[in-house]
Amino acid sequence: VQTLPRQVGSSLRFRGSGGPFQHTAPPGPQTRVLPADSAGVLATRPTASSPEITGTCVVTSTADSGPGTLRWCLESAGSGTTIAFDASVFPPARPATIAVASPLPPVRESRITIDGSDAGVVLDGSRLSGWSNGLHIGSEGSAVRGLQIFRFPGCGIFIEGKSNVIGGDRS
Repeated sequence: VQTLPRQVGSSLRFRGSGGPFQHTAPPGPQTRVLPADSAGVLATRPTASSPEITGTCVVTSTADSGPGTLRWCLESAGSGTTIAFDASVFPPARPATIAVASPLPPVRESRITIDGSDAGVVLDGSRLSGWSNGLHIGSEGSAVRGLQIFRFPGCGIFIEGKSNVIGGDRS
């Protein structure tokens, strides 16, 4: 695990085999970065030896899996993480579609925010079979904003926890 000094609120941008992604560090003296192989390619998901992301994870790819994807951010998110969408990839005037090929990982950490309100994001579940839900919120205090969710065989958003917010503004 690589530890880098940085200033509060600084932003780190990485480029992996699946496209670039960004992590904005929370307040504190340092941030941890997922381990990279000898070619500098970052791990695609947290492991026992690599930390979860806290702060902001920016979705920079419409692909279903790999670095910079919604799936990757959901797998990597720690408590308090905001998952945002890069407006240059997901332009508000021309929403981009993420065609989900397998069930997305559930949100199990508390206070996760999935915020597509500054972007044009469509989650399409038409490639799924059986009873598959779109987003699965299994935590407390999480929020989902600004997403268009279509064609999931199950629920578009399945909620188990309490004190969660779907829609609304950021206030």
